[in-house]
Amino acid sequence: MNPLISIIIPTYNRAHLIGETLDSVLAQTFRDWECIIVDDKSKDATQELMEFHTARDSRFKFFIRPKIKIKGANSCRNYGFEKSTGKYIQWFDSDDIMRADCLKIKLNKITEGNWDFVVAKLENFLPDGTSNQPVYNRSENIIFEDYLFRRTNWITHDALTSRRTIEKYHLRFNEYMSSDQEYNYYCKLLSRTTNGVYIDEILVKRRIHPSSIQNTIDRTSFTYTQELFKNRYLTFLDIQPFLSEKTKQDYLDQIMTIYYSGIGKRIVLKPRKLFHLIIKNKGIPKLTYYMFSLVSNYYLGKGFWLLQKAKGK
Repeated sequence: MNPLISIIIPTYNRAHLIGETLDSVLAQTFRDWECIIVDDKSKDATQELMEFHTARDSRFKFFIRPKIKIKGANSCRNYGFEKSTGKYIQWFDSDDIMRADCLKIKLNKITEGNWDFVVAKLENFLPDGTSNQPVYNRSENIIFEDYLFRRTNWITHDALTSRRTIEKYHLRFNEYMSSDQEYNYYCKLLSRTTNGVYIDEILVKRRIHPSSIQNTIDRTSFTYTQELFKNRYLTFLDIQPFLSEKTKQDYLDQIMTIYYSGIGKRIVLKPRKLFHLIIKNKGIPKLTYYMFSLVSNYYLGKGFWLLQKAKGK
């Protein structure tokens, strides 16, 4: 008997798109799956549509996020995991499309080498029908620092992960992040295990449309810088015990640079916890340089050389 794969899909107001996603799940050549859809209290016809799909195939299981759970896709993912029973977990989004042999290829790969996870490729497709494949530099082996410092990348549904691994390392999505949450999730995974392998095939089509996160994030905005700082700061706290001293210092330098750039944009971020990290990891003299760099950047728009001294470079 084949092991069960749990496909977990959070959704919100995607009644006009999720049908095509679920059709692609139904078309999988690997048949031993359950698909858990968790609705974040949509205001469209999602619930009525799910009644159709769950009646169509009992492998579709529909849940609505409980009131006691915080709103958001991450909360829905975590709740979906609680409801899942599969030996392997496939995270997915409610507007994307699986290739018909997606699950089969991933399962064959993860079982043949007793891997903790496998990572495939995707391509973006736009409303006008054009598509493109994001280009990431991937070495032969999966290396934690490559992902940590964005020398390579993958997103939520590129990976198939064993339930054993998720439970062993207590992996959950951070429910207080509104963007880049997969980065935090896979940094936590890779800080504990790199027993994974790449699959050199495009197995998913990611839809890019006006309401998709990729389209709505303005990467030059104040909000984005704030979210980026928050993401990296929380990620640092999550993975700090598993970092080498050099990696810890390099990652803290990156966080300091993000905060510095935010000050330059007149973003007010609470510095107390960051300053505590700097004292703990770099000492009071480096903190002094850093504080002067922030003040100089805020009032004069310059101070990068002080930032470099704060980082010890």
